[in-house]
Amino acid sequence: MLSKLDYSYNSGDSIVHRLNPVVKILGFIIYVLICCLKFDYILFLVSTVFVFMLLLLSNIKFVKYFKVLFKLILMFIVMFIFMRSKNIEILDISIILIKFVFCVFYIMMIIYTTTKNDLGRGSARILDVLNLIGFSFKKICCFFTNLYFYPVLFLDTYVEVFTNLEIKGRVYSHNSIIDKASLFIKNVKLVFVKTNEKMNSRKKNMKYRLYKANVKSKYKYRNKLCIFDYIFIIFNIGMLVFYIVKVRL
Repeated sequence: MLSKLDYSYNSGDSIVHRLNPVVKILGFIIYVLICCLKFDYILFLVSTVFVFMLLLLSNIKFVKYFKVLFKLILMFIVMFIFMRSKNIEILDISIILIKFVFCVFYIMMIIYTTTKNDLGRGSARILDVLNLIGFSFKKICCFFTNLYFYPVLFLDTYVEVFTNLEIKGRVYSHNSIIDKASLFIKNVKLVFVKTNEKMNSRKKNMKYRLYKANVKSKYKYRNKLCIFDYIFIIFNIGMLVFYIVKVRL
């Protein structure tokens, strides 16, 4: 699915490419937070223009971004129909859809301008700071990827075990129903054992992947921030301060 949506790093020389991945991810979190806060026209306009400027500064062709939107067109239609069924005004629906579109743009901008290694390290940095319920970044990634891969490995192992010459259908045919059931349960247990062995082996070799393999960034991951990072951070914090001062107070 990732490859179909063209989820891949695009090497380039741009300000956005040079931004620290931690700063990009935090910026996205702040943007999502702003989208969920009480609506304000100025904040909405400023945040939308800000994301649009990031897209321009990324030096990535806009056709790549719109290709992703085209893949999600059915989701937009479903969202529109659902909101209309709840009697939401057309203007409010338009604002919600625009926010969603620019969230997608923001995600794609990060993916297109950040290598898998940089994004992995940046995410690890954020999660280590947050220290979510004591789990490390590696354990969190391993948990969610295992949820996806375990059924696949289980089915492959099931076919592998039940097509073995020693336990083909003719072995079952000469036994009673009880013996057949007992043998079937025994083989299913074997499937679980082999699947768990494969999962354990996979955990040792697991890597954080979102992009094409063997892709290197021109800009090495760095802990120190550059002038562009500070500008990026100040602008995002500024939008939150504006919300607190002008909207909430």
